[in-house]
Amino acid sequence: MDEAAKRGIPFIRLNKQSLVQLGYGVHQKRIRATIASTTSNIAVDIAGDKEETKLLLDAAQIPVPGGTVIRTEEGLKDAIERFGYPLVIKPIDGNHGKGNTTNITTWEQAVKAFAAAKEYNRSLIVEKFITGYDFRALVINYKFICAALRTPASVIGDGGIRFNG
Repeated sequence: MDEAAKRGIPFIRLNKQSLVQLGYGVHQKRIRATIASTTSNIAVDIAGDKEETKLLLDAAQIPVPGGTVIRTEEGLKDAIERFGYPLVIKPIDGNHGKGNTTNITTWEQAVKAFAAAKEYNRSLIVEKFITGYDFRALVINYKFICAALRTPASVIGDGGIRFNG
């Protein structure tokens, strides 16, 4: 909304969360977080399915972490044997990081993460945890526009909360 204001684009907040209308009449566009009224339904559906997303990215030769879909603790044991620690466990479909646990390094953490992810879906994905930077990229009409480095909040030694960035 700040950018819309800078560009003289009128906007209206349509709810208390993140639904916003930019412009009016035939030129209006509605956005919610990272999804616009121009985003296709199939794109949203694919992005919500982590297994399908990984398969499509892999087919496009975009590196993805090794992983597998599980439903049971037995499947969890097999995944740990196959991929080793550290791991990520998350519901196969979902968004906003709900039910996700990262940097799992012990069986106890894995069981706890398994239970947390199960709160959101019966099928979970277990992946190798990859360290590095987390970027969100914006592409419009197949053209890269910008990227933002995503940094999680962290606790400093004095107990204060700081947001990096």
